[in-house]
Amino acid sequence: MTTIEKGQFFLDHKALKQGKTKAKYFIVLNDGENDDDELVCIVLNTEHRMDLYKVGCNKEKQKFVLYKEHHKFDFLKEPSSLILDDPRIYQVKEFYFDNILILDDIADENLCRQINNCINYNHLLPKIARLLKDCYKRKLD
Repeated sequence: MTTIEKGQFFLDHKALKQGKTKAKYFIVLNDGENDDDELVCIVLNTEHRMDLYKVGCNKEKQKFVLYKEHHKFDFLKEPSSLILDDPRIYQVKEFYFDNILILDDIADENLCRQINNCINYNHLLPKIARLLKDCYKRKLD
């Protein structure tokens, strides 16, 4: 059984974009252990207009910008935006498929929380909001 941890980056070689398949990078924002566990994943797009954004949270635009000089991930060659208002649901078992390449890069807890705090939950389906809230709520001792 595969465990997919929060912050895991992966490449989906057959991600859909406007009805066509295209390789896309994603980050997983919650943990999953069982094959049927649902994972909230956010797509990364190369950002060509850095004059419009700052590195990190751009809440009003629902983007979180990763920049190679600030975020030392091996796959990151250009500034990239996480598109926060368009999350996808994957199941853990989908990570067994040939089209998914799990990368060595994993975002730490701090970066995952920054990304989560940048999300406007009013733009999310209730199911996705619940998955994220369950993952990021602080446990009291």
